[in-house]
Amino acid sequence: MLEDLQIKATNSCQAGPNGGHCLVVVNTHILCDPSSSDVKLWQSYLLVNSLKHLGWNHWPLLLAGDFNSTPDSAVYEYLKKGMINGAHEDLRHDPSGLLSRFRMHMHHNLKLSTAYATCTGHEAKFTNYTEDFKGTLDYIWFSPEVLQVVAITQVDEESELRKEHALPSSNRPSDHVLSL
Repeated sequence: MLEDLQIKATNSCQAGPNGGHCLVVVNTHILCDPSSSDVKLWQSYLLVNSLKHLGWNHWPLLLAGDFNSTPDSAVYEYLKKGMINGAHEDLRHDPSGLLSRFRMHMHHNLKLSTAYATCTGHEAKFTNYTEDFKGTLDYIWFSPEVLQVVAITQVDEESELRKEHALPSSNRPSDHVLSL
């Protein structure tokens, strides 16, 4: 949690110890196995549940990371809408039975938007560019009722990334594309 020491909070229940505005910043890296949509959703549920348990779900939130989940995934739907459509394709893969037992509890009241989609109207074409996968996996979620996106960087053009076939490359140290 960060507290702005210069600007004092007008709402005392959202003020930090020194009376400043507070912001909860969370970074995560969800499992990357494409065949484990159940585990990814479970990890996302545990993350949100941890915020509730700590009492941080009422504070302005910045939640960023590698979610290893595309915009059509149950993870993305869960974070964006606060619940998952019972007919979602990702719910069909549940080898351990976790989702069927806990799906009725998988909801939250966080209001979250992604920075990139807020500014452009859609998610980036890709934030990960490898030989095996090209798509969007990384997001910066935020509380749109109290935070505002001022600017983002545009994702590199695919023609630039294609020059070396995939990432990481000689001039980009990660398989993830810079997207702020």
